[in-house]
Amino acid sequence: MSILDQQAESTHAQPEHEAPPSSLIIRPWWDPDLAVAGFDPRSAYVERYWLGVLGPSVVFLLRRLSRGLEEHPSGFQITLADTSRAIGLGGGLGRQAPINRTIDRACMFNTMRRGSPTELQVRAHLPQLNQRQLARLPLAVRSAHERWLSEQQAAGVRHLQPIRQPSSAAVRDPTPPPRAA
Repeated sequence: MSILDQQAESTHAQPEHEAPPSSLIIRPWWDPDLAVAGFDPRSAYVERYWLGVLGPSVVFLLRRLSRGLEEHPSGFQITLADTSRAIGLGGGLGRQAPINRTIDRACMFNTMRRGSPTELQVRAHLPQLNQRQLARLPLAVRSAHERWLSEQQAAGVRHLQPIRQPSSAAVRDPTPPPRAA
């Protein structure tokens, strides 16, 4: 069994022949380490740096569910069709519907996980991007992240980890740097 098969099994993925549920119970996924060193899904850090990794649908869904968990800390229920429409993904509910692909992508990046087929756990805080994630971002965003990290460390923020710069030519960005205004 591959690691992806093990992860899918451990996240209570729906069998292919079963229809996805029409509603989900949303619960917090609390990590005490990330509570100290992580970033609220509604933070500027997530918008600036995680957006290019997760994509806009996942970030919008994370923000919406985080706000709901702030209002209902023990959890709440959503209908997938209404939530999907509210973040601009339409009302489809099939296995390949945008809302279900968005949830699958969020689970793939460990920003959410399935507690059961009808329960979705949402991280209260996201970690700092790792080297591999940063390497996938455009050069301008990577440079901005490096500057931000340096500023945070100069200000005495101790929980942040320096990121080693990737040396592989495969991660070089062919786009020119932004022009000065």
